[in-house]
Amino acid sequence: MEQEPSLHPIPQLLSNHMATKYVFVASSLGLFETIASGHQTLQALTKQLDVPSRTLRIIADALVAIGFLEKVEDQYHNTQLTAMFLSGQPGKDLSVPQQGKGENCGARQYDQRAAKDRQ
Repeated sequence: MEQEPSLHPIPQLLSNHMATKYVFVASSLGLFETIASGHQTLQALTKQLDVPSRTLRIIADALVAIGFLEKVEDQYHNTQLTAMFLSGQPGKDLSVPQQGKGENCGARQYDQRAAKDRQ
C-alpha cells in the first residue's frame, strides 16, 4: 500500500519563498545600505527610503525574524552577514540593484494592495 505524501514540505517551501522576497525587497530599496551608515530608527528609515512606515516596519521586522537585521530598542542594524554581503561593500556585495524609487518597487506594490484591501 502506498503511503500518503507528507504535507511538511509545503509550509517550509512557502516560508523560504517569503523570506527570499523580504530580502529581495529590502535589497532593492537600499535598506541594508542605508542601515550600514549606522543604527536607524523606523522613522529615519522611512524618510530616507521614501517608503510608508507600515510597509517598512513589516519588512524590517520580518528581516529581524529571519536573522537578516537586528533590532535593539527602536533601532535597526545589519547583522554581520548583511553588513558584509548586502550593504554595498566593494567586491563583496550580492545585493540587487536599487529600485526603491519607482512604481514597480515590491514594497510600493505591497502597500498599494494593502490600501485597496482596507477600502
